[in-house]
Amino acid sequence: MLNDVKISVRQFAVLVMIYTIGTTILVIPSGLAADAKQDAWLAAIIGVGLNLLIVCLYNKVGGYFPNMTLTEYNEKLFGKWLGKILSLFFIFFSFVGAATVLFYMGNFVNTQVMPETPIQSINLIFAIVVVMGVRLGLETLIRAAEIFFPWIIMLFIILVACLCFFISLLAPSFYIAVTTFHQELLPSSLLISLAAQREGIPFPAFIEAVVMEVTFEILREAGVRLPKTVGQAVSIVGALVIGQAAVEAGLVSPAMVIIVAITAISNFVIPSFNMGITI
Repeated sequence: MLNDVKISVRQFAVLVMIYTIGTTILVIPSGLAADAKQDAWLAAIIGVGLNLLIVCLYNKVGGYFPNMTLTEYNEKLFGKWLGKILSLFFIFFSFVGAATVLFYMGNFVNTQVMPETPIQSINLIFAIVVVMGVRLGLETLIRAAEIFFPWIIMLFIILVACLCFFISLLAPSFYIAVTTFHQELLPSSLLISLAAQREGIPFPAFIEAVVMEVTFEILREAGVRLPKTVGQAVSIVGALVIGQAAVEAGLVSPAMVIIVAITAISNFVIPSFNMGITI
């Protein structure tokens, strides 16, 4: 194992983000979803941000004690005995966290990928990989993390693009189908809110969607053919004014305006411009 290996703040942040993303996917979903419910995705993002703040804290403290390890400056800051207790607690928590992640990783592979393989064998393979990583040292681990991190970001971008593709393709039709024919799929509070918004609207949801989609296409075509300096401004202002006026006039519901706007924005996320325009 290498001695006196130092890593940069960026490398430490990469390790923390990879660990947080992995545990959010494998370890936390059930408990996080039970507590945060529909806001679980937001709680996961906040968790990544808080962990990055901890990275900054460790970096700041390490800057004051550049030639000391965590256990050494714990003793210097909190005294000999309290510092040792905090260091032992930190090591114990890290060990328990690593063992938990190892177990959940093996359980995931066993249930989703190789159900016929004994979970003990899968956990043993992952444990061997962990031991090899510890044996090779921190520098090897951080180099591997730096190699995999861009692929994780790229996978996330691909998932977002695929999600936006399905939103742009299905959102209006899904909204019309649910609100018109399958109201039992919606929670009571949401159904009451949508019904209150549609009170006084003279058109069915299908006509609302067609009118709003055609209006948006007209604005987009106008923005493309106008000079570049004013084209985008005209499209944005036109969409805001027409959407607000249509809602106040009672021609369309606010929910339909939101659905059409989300659909239009999702179109622009699709990498292929021609495909986005087609959808």
